Amino acid sequence: MPNFKDQINQLWEEAKDRDYQTTQEDFANLLGATKNQLKGWLRGSGEPNTELIKKIAQVCNVSVDWLVGNYETNVTVSHSYDEKIKNLPPEMKRIIDFIITSHVKS
Repeated sequence: MPNFKDQINQLWEEAKDRDYQTTQEDFANLLGATKNQLKGWLRGSGEPNTELIKKIAQVCNVSVDWLVGNYETNVTVSHSYDEKIKNLPPEMKRIIDFIITSHVKS
């Protein structure tokens, strides 16, 4: 199961992907932390306090539960739905695909 270290590393990688010029210092400032705090979290040495975890979750648009690794993965659920959908007639599959694509934000 993921933990804070895994999740903050993922958020850092996503931040770099969005803007390759983003530095750890920029990212830390955005989160309300210092560069040294961020470096520690990325290595897995320590975690922020509750208030800072809430702020990081808000800034990064993720849930606190996701950030601290307190969730169940959707892979199992997704696989279960895939198995059920696989056996439907083609017209039903098209309807489901339409519903999903018209309601999922891009």
